[in-house]
Amino acid sequence: LVPMLSSKLLNKVSPPRVVFDHKTRNPVLLFGKAMQRLNELYGRLLRWALSHRKIVVGGFIIALLLSIAATGLIGTEFLPETDQGEISVAIKMPSGTNLEQTQKVAQDIEGLIRHEVSDIKHIFNVVGSSGIYSMSGSSSHEASLQIQLKPLDERQFTTTETAEQIRGLLARVPGAEITVSAAEMMTGSSALEVSVRGDDLTILEQLGDQILNIFEGTEGVRNAKNSLAVGNNELQLIVDRESLARYGLTAGQVLTAVRNSYDGQVISRMRTGENEVDIRLETANNAEATVDSLANLTIVSPTGARVPVSAVARIENNKSPQQIVRYAQSREVRITADIAGRDLGSINNEINAKLAQLKMPEGYLLDMGGQTEDMMESFGSLIMALLLSILLVYMFLVAQFESLFQPFIIMFALPPTFIGVVIGLGLTGHHLSVPALIGAIMLVGIVLNNSIVLVDYVNNLRKRGYELREAILEAGPIRLRPILMTALTTILAILPLAFGVGEGAELRAPMAIVVAFGLAFSTLITLVLVPVVYSIFDEWGKKISLRFTRKSDEQAVTEA
Repeated sequence: LVPMLSSKLLNKVSPPRVVFDHKTRNPVLLFGKAMQRLNELYGRLLRWALSHRKIVVGGFIIALLLSIAATGLIGTEFLPETDQGEISVAIKMPSGTNLEQTQKVAQDIEGLIRHEVSDIKHIFNVVGSSGIYSMSGSSSHEASLQIQLKPLDERQFTTTETAEQIRGLLARVPGAEITVSAAEMMTGSSALEVSVRGDDLTILEQLGDQILNIFEGTEGVRNAKNSLAVGNNELQLIVDRESLARYGLTAGQVLTAVRNSYDGQVISRMRTGENEVDIRLETANNAEATVDSLANLTIVSPTGARVPVSAVARIENNKSPQQIVRYAQSREVRITADIAGRDLGSINNEINAKLAQLKMPEGYLLDMGGQTEDMMESFGSLIMALLLSILLVYMFLVAQFESLFQPFIIMFALPPTFIGVVIGLGLTGHHLSVPALIGAIMLVGIVLNNSIVLVDYVNNLRKRGYELREAILEAGPIRLRPILMTALTTILAILPLAFGVGEGAELRAPMAIVVAFGLAFSTLITLVLVPVVYSIFDEWGKKISLRFTRKSDEQAVTEA
């Protein structure tokens, strides 16, 4: 189609020199004049580069090494942080707090947030549970606030910034354990997670507390928790068998008396129509199970004597974990945390350095998990996919060019993309993430087009009898325009995606930025680097060929 339309529409187009020699205000012709001047400048740059090949190659190597060194400044993360406009506030009062007190604290916190934060749209208050979607059942000492912010274009701050503001406000609230977290998309695990496995729960709790202190002492870590520290207070009765026998009591009688006193006892039933309602005998609502009240509780012995519980049992106030997790037949404690204000990679490196100084008892293992583990697995898979794509492209070019060296020259367009990727991510403030690596894989097939166009035309000119230098100087300016046009069309088409706004745009931006900046810098550097590398490899090929020719001639003379 394109050749047919060109034959019909371009048959009366005048030669460039005839058009450009006249003054004109036509923007198309002005653009053509600008391209002609750019071709002349590029021709001069190409001559200089071919005469100073060591400077060109050395400068490129220095730029590449600086980019590799700057990778640590960019940071790494699993997935970019998305602005979902949702914040959850979990409130936990001391165990035993009644529902009315918890509700009052939750209402006070809601009023404080509405007064101090201006970007609030809705707040949903749930008392008696740690969250709307909680599966842990109802608890009178827990409550949660689900905060919905205004749309992104109507508020001043991001969700993370607002969560930090709320976290600072609620730090002054006494008597409550408050956790503030911003909702994120597509993250099923905590940002940071360290698991310690062993047999003794006491040692596991101690190690968990040490790691928890490391988390809390690291900048950018939020909402650090120890799975064994999250437990309920309980009173334990350790009965004295000798005392029980002396009073003629059994452990079952003590258990029944304690349970009936605080849990109640069904003494009868009342029929209401077709239903029956239990009549339960309970203590007063304000009676709480404390060490003193339990010690003074009396039990009637078979002889009729009233025996206090403290006479037949020892009472201890302990804290028990809500659940004991096992992994590979070993008990496990998990320390989890969220992050804010720093990238996951730098925080993980700092925590690993501190954990390396932690002395682990024999038989206890430490393992990293969470998004850190997901990030490392994803990065490993994507890097393998990147290497495989490079290998497949190289094999295809070898088959097309029927040479091992020329595809290798074309592949020199890939390293400059890394320079553009580092500069693009650094300028825009994004981190190296899974979408960014996906963009790098896409770049493999895109950036090589420019080198293929240039090298193929140089080969055609050499077949016509051109010398190597003449062929490069002739092919470069002629292929400059199509190379720039193909690169610019791709870059301009993807820029709206790179700098797009709106909720969820953060997830797509790194991929687009990698493609746009990588292609831009690869195009600019390739226009100079590939011709220089072509000339260097051609000379090396001639020297190697000449050396083998001399050896074969010497062997032929020796045999003669």
